Amino acid sequence: MAEATLSGRAAGVPRARSAALVRWRAYLLAEVNGASLALFRVLFGLVMAWEVVRYVQHGWIARYYIAPKPGFVTPGETFRDVFHDFHVPYAAAICSMGMRVSMFNWLTP
Repeated sequence: MAEATLSGRAAGVPRARSAALVRWRAYLLAEVNGASLALFRVLFGLVMAWEVVRYVQHGWIARYYIAPKPGFVTPGETFRDVFHDFHVPYAAAICSMGMRVSMFNWLTP
């Protein structure tokens, strides 16, 4: 680990690079308007909802996530074939509930 000098710069770091890092840090920490992030979140949510509707309409959820069986079995994992059909719908329900909780912010006081 490099030792720091009295000027606060790491030993061996050129002054020009240090100035560039200071400018970059100032740029990253500058305050910005939150409206752009809100717009991105809304648009991203709409695109995700549209994709979910497409997956449901085309039957891709069952085709790609529920119907396929694992193509390989390692020693000690033979139980997977027995419990696969039983656990996948429950895992999907648990994930769905988790998304709903985080979306509606029910966990915050």
